[in-house]
Amino acid sequence: MDGQLAHDPNNGALLAVYSAERGHLGQLASGMVTSKTDDRRSKLNEQTVTALEVAIVATLRDFGLDPQSQRVRRTIGRHLGKQAWHSDAYTREDVLDAEVVSGEPVPEPVQF
Repeated sequence: MDGQLAHDPNNGALLAVYSAERGHLGQLASGMVTSKTDDRRSKLNEQTVTALEVAIVATLRDFGLDPQSQRVRRTIGRHLGKQAWHSDAYTREDVLDAEVVSGEPVPEPVQF
C-alpha cells in the first residue's frame, strides 16, 4: 500500500483506503492494550483479595477467634460493607436487591 501511495500520492480513493486501514489498525492496537491492561488489573485484584483473606484469617486465629464463626463472619462483613459504601467504588444505585440484617437479636413478642 505504501508503494502504491508513493507512486500516486494524489489518488483520493487510495488515500481513503489507506486512511481507513490505518484507523482500523489503530483501533486494534488500542483494543489489545486495553485488554492486556484489564487482564493485569483483574489478576492484581484477585491476588490482593487472596492476600487480604489470608491476612484476616491469620489475624483472627492469632487472636484465638474462629474465622468460620458466624459472629466473626458477620462482624467482618459489616465492617467491609461500611467501607464499601464510603468508597467511590459502589453507590446505592449499584444494589439491585438487598436485605438489611441487624446483628442485634430479634426481641421476643410480648403477650398482653
